[in-house]
Amino acid sequence: MNVFVDEAAEVINDPFIQVLNKGRGAKIRLFIATQTFADFAARTGSQDKARQVLGNVNNLIALRIMDSETQQYITDNLPKTRLKYIMRTQGVATSATNPTVFSGNVGERLMEEEGDLFAPQLLGQLPDLHYIAKLSGGRIVKGRLPILRSAHDRQGARS
Repeated sequence: MNVFVDEAAEVINDPFIQVLNKGRGAKIRLFIATQTFADFAARTGSQDKARQVLGNVNNLIALRIMDSETQQYITDNLPKTRLKYIMRTQGVATSATNPTVFSGNVGERLMEEEGDLFAPQLLGQLPDLHYIAKLSGGRIVKGRLPILRSAHDRQGARS
């Protein structure tokens, strides 16, 4: 059975959380949608309970999010990545006793550091219908939902 719940924070309660937790074994698939992390926290009365709700979700798909707390929650659940960049240096030195004597150097180093796979603030800049998803099994996807048009709509667009 597939159950789709929009504005899920409006109906969240302990039995609903149990269905999220154990529904898979009963072949119940829940699809829940909400605007912000705070919606669940306000409804359940606790940040921990809100985290329990979202912790029972196997797949997380986020479209554009303006709320910074929700942006942070989403990106905190994404793995880190190694960022590589080139550090370029250059320098010139002269002698204090003989200003016509000078030396110079130029260098490049390949640097690497750990960073966010997807920066939280970028979630607020996603174009319409673009999303970032963390799917069961650890797969991460950045994608775009297609706009489906009927043959009638396509015909009208050509006129």
